[in-house]
Parts: sequence; C-alpha cells; structure tokens
Amino acid sequence: MQKQLNWSIKKGVQIFAENIRMELLNDDGSINSIAKIIIDLLGSIAGLEIEAIKERQNQDIKIAKAKGVYKGRKVVAVMADEEPNSS
Repeated sequence: MQKQLNWSIKKGVQIFAENIRMELLNDDGSINSIAKIIIDLLGSIAGLEIEAIKERQNQDIKIAKAKGVYKGRKVVAVMADEEPNSS
C-alpha cells in the first residue's frame, strides 16, 4: 500500500476519499499531511489485524493438533519441472 501511495504522490496523482471528503494532495501539489497520517494509521492497523488473525489461526491449529483432529493440508498436486506429455 505504501509503495502505491508513494508512486501516486511522485506522479502527482490525486486520490480523493469521497466518504470523508479528503484529498491526498493539496491544490499546490504538496502532500496533505492529515490524509497521509490517516492512510499510514489505517495501514498500520491493517498490519496489526493480519498479525492477530495469524496468531489466532496458529492457536486454533495447536488446539486441533492436541485433539488429534488437525493433520495439515492434503497434498493435491505436485509441481513438475517439465511440461506434461500431450500423448
């Protein structure tokens, strides 16, 4: 997200959040500090939520393994280095 945001700023692309009526760039092309703070904050919160989800998932897997009901993902396909024969 930060890469895309920085690319947009560098290229002068205006991003407008309609629901909060806020623009990323000011009229003179400079960065709207408040918009940047909000975007950075939301990105950080999203990262924390992803970590929390992973932690909850790992806890549930440990519980399932202890009960003997979790055996991992089934092997469905195997990657091959060669193309399959078309015969």
